[in-house]
Amino acid sequence: MNEVQKSIVKLFEDKQIRVIWQEESEEFFFCVNDVIVALTDSENPTNYLKQLRHRDSELSEGWLQIVTPPLFVDTADRYHQ
Repeated sequence: MNEVQKSIVKLFEDKQIRVIWQEESEEFFFCVNDVIVALTDSENPTNYLKQLRHRDSELSEGWLQIVTPPLFVDTADRYHQ
């Protein structure tokens, strides 16, 4: 499957959120850690997410239905998951 992907950076209240647009499926994919930082001002978004999933069993059980496998997001200097 050769989908065309475009890396985009969106701003939400002066905070960057990395986004990938897949043309073939016409879908946006957002970096979850960036969204958590933008909405919560968390210093450690990975830990915040782990705690959230630990406290909410339904969220944890359905996590892979909500979040897709990691996509590589282009940043200024290299790709990140």
